[in-house]
Amino acid sequence: MKILISGWYGYENIGDEIILYAIHNRYKKIHKNAEIIGCSSNPKYTFNQLGIKSIQQIPVGKRELLKSIFNLSIFKVLFHLVTCDLFILGGGGFLSDWQIEAPKDWLRKIKLVKIINPQVKVHVFGIGAGPFISDSGKNYVKNKLEKYADEITVRDYRSYYELKSICKISKNINIEIDPVAKYFNYSKKFDEEFDLCLIVKDNFTSKYWSDPINNKKRSLLFECYKKIINLSQAKKINLLVISLHSNHETEILCYLEKIAYENMTIIKSNNVFEIIDLIAKSSKVISMRLHGNILAYVLNKPFLPIVYHFKTYEFLKMIGFDFLINDVLFCGDGINWDDISPDPVMWEFLVCKFIEKNSNEYIIKK
Repeated sequence: MKILISGWYGYENIGDEIILYAIHNRYKKIHKNAEIIGCSSNPKYTFNQLGIKSIQQIPVGKRELLKSIFNLSIFKVLFHLVTCDLFILGGGGFLSDWQIEAPKDWLRKIKLVKIINPQVKVHVFGIGAGPFISDSGKNYVKNKLEKYADEITVRDYRSYYELKSICKISKNINIEIDPVAKYFNYSKKFDEEFDLCLIVKDNFTSKYWSDPINNKKRSLLFECYKKIINLSQAKKINLLVISLHSNHETEILCYLEKIAYENMTIIKSNNVFEIIDLIAKSSKVISMRLHGNILAYVLNKPFLPIVYHFKTYEFLKMIGFDFLINDVLFCGDGINWDDISPDPVMWEFLVCKFIEKNSNEYIIKK
């Protein structure tokens, strides 16, 4: 049996790479003798990081197609598409038309797969869906999923609602927690070197947020990060700062370097397991990245989540996070989450509480 897994892989985003790793683990457990291949924009990087056999991502646009013909990768891709038994489009939150091109680019792939290999089974797995802004976007997603997907599994209840109630998809839709939370295997043990790991994300930088209000929110977000650093310095703790997508977040990392102190370490790395090992070496975690929070949960670390998107809120609900008891930091854009500006005063208060209180109060048991 041959299984192809296609997703947002090869872009050096640690969160996306570990989604592939987790999905690979899931299907390897089900189909022990299967040949499982990842479709990546950078197959060499994905293979070197995860040890998963990888080929070039399926080209759908003219530029991608011409590039694949020029470098001859198209022939290997076509061979594996024709000979695969199961095609998985999986992991991540690409089914949302607030980025108009995203669902079209990805759903064209399952259409192409079915045209080339009509017998192949297509499983859309572990995805986040929504928000949907336009009727054309809703109709496009409904049409392509109902026509070409044999099985659909979403990672949270909001995604289920978006596909069932907003897009009006009639097919059965399964719900299963994000694959990293369930299928990411990690057994290393380390002595803790850092008191706190801060996993940053540079938000409000998209062309969809290019307005004065969101520019102000971004400035407030930077101020919130500065508050965390100043508080950590005042309490003389060893602070680790990392990004899960460091080659795309150079501006925020450069800003934080300018205000770093002696016991603060900033890591810029696209090495998947180096980053995960560093999180494992930390006593506590504050993360704006969804998969930073998921990794803290998997590693049994106390964590303080920063909710900027409903996907984080939904993950927290899936693991039994009690919002009446547990603390949360908010940072909303008004599209993917409520329109809530980062509040430096509230962040400072809750981070101070997180640093000082008993770690067990912030651990969510698996």
